[in-house]
Amino acid sequence: MKLKIAVFLSWLVAVLPASAQMKASLSYDYLSTSTLNDRYGNTYGDGNLSLFSGRFNLPLSFKMNEKRQPTLWNATLNMKYGILDNDDEARFYNPDKIINSGVTFSHIRPINNRWFMIASLGAGIYAPHDYIRLNSILANGGLVFVYTMRNYLKIGFGGGLTTSFGAPIVMPMVYVSWERKGKYQFNIDFMGRLKVSASTFINPNLKLELVGLEMDGISAVMKINGKSKIYSSTMLKSYLGATYQIDKHLGISVSAGVDWRRTANLRDRKINELFDFRDKTDRYFGTSFRSTASLHYTF
Repeated sequence: MKLKIAVFLSWLVAVLPASAQMKASLSYDYLSTSTLNDRYGNTYGDGNLSLFSGRFNLPLSFKMNEKRQPTLWNATLNMKYGILDNDDEARFYNPDKIINSGVTFSHIRPINNRWFMIASLGAGIYAPHDYIRLNSILANGGLVFVYTMRNYLKIGFGGGLTTSFGAPIVMPMVYVSWERKGKYQFNIDFMGRLKVSASTFINPNLKLELVGLEMDGISAVMKINGKSKIYSSTMLKSYLGATYQIDKHLGISVSAGVDWRRTANLRDRKINELFDFRDKTDRYFGTSFRSTASLHYTF
């Protein structure tokens, strides 16, 4: 099941709740060198990762009803460019460079006092930098119905669409959002990827955040020995970060922490892979240092 989570990371992010503000962000992540292992104790060399990311969020329409519930249409452009610097056998199990880039249209609409829906549909390129083909374009989407149990707790369910394994398939999805506000803010968010965090404002412009666990990932469609494959890499990280708001538009963020595990899985691009639970030699990079710097601009 770990493999399935890794592969779907590339498109589940598309159905995260959209913002009502026009925003742009650029970031750079560096994961230091660690050893590529498997579950049997074998090693396959070393590798590090540099990850450049960009995101542009464009609200297409936004309105609030008399109950202060939003209705939003939104377009989001995402881009990731990963440079994987590997040695020895690790070079054969990982691409050198990966491009993940796509556009997603999303919609949020209230249903009644407690229920609302989140829907999205999009497509993108998920490929090594030197092998971009028509089959590198993957469709993504989702439809989730969310129930507001309390002001601080929302739970939902629905389905997510992907063409990661060739033919379109729909998988069940769960949505959980728990938030406690005050001097110290605590958050648990789960919708495809998990984030558990606590934060506080040192002053009106400076925010500190401690992230206990967050999940991220990249993927690529590849052709190996004439067969279509899907490469996936899931990253589990913990870090301490700070965000400084320079003015009402521009902010900068830095963080440092640990990347606990970075998987490197390669599977046939066939639907039956989803239901193949046999023991396989899944490879992963061990614990490494991770640092991030980013700029974000609100228009």
